[in-house]
Amino acid sequence: EYTQSLEVVTEASDAVEGGAYMQGLGAGAAAWFGALRMSVVPGELSGYTPEDTYLNLHLRSSLEGSATVIKVFEDSDGDGTIASGLDEVFTTKLAVNADGDWHRRSVLWSDLELELSGGNVSLDGQLDVEKVIRLDCTVSQMGTAQGTFGMDVDYVILTQSNPF
Repeated sequence: EYTQSLEVVTEASDAVEGGAYMQGLGAGAAAWFGALRMSVVPGELSGYTPEDTYLNLHLRSSLEGSATVIKVFEDSDGDGTIASGLDEVFTTKLAVNADGDWHRRSVLWSDLELELSGGNVSLDGQLDVEKVIRLDCTVSQMGTAQGTFGMDVDYVILTQSNPF
């Protein structure tokens, strides 16, 4: 049980943009089943603030109860790595519509909440966009029920001032 597959589907004519997307599938009562992890170059978001930064993505599923947890990781101590107990993590959970169609979702970073589970810490509790070095879109579920959950993720993009 747990993660059954996490892969990039290539030569995909049904991709939202380009010819590939990420697909994840898991079974059981786990909180998450893997993640699409995207690195951010420190300073790349200079001038962005949580109040004007949007994470935009396309999600698709045909499995009831599927979700994604968006995680934004700060390098709070500036050492170039993410370490539990030293760096802050901000999250939100989004239900994925189970109709088999792509749906565009936008998350304003000021709506993200400080994540304190799993050894994560609160340093100042404020998301500092210029310290962000990684974004995750995890394959998850809305509850803790036994079942099969999964989703596809495509065309993840950050925008400033307005959602995509």
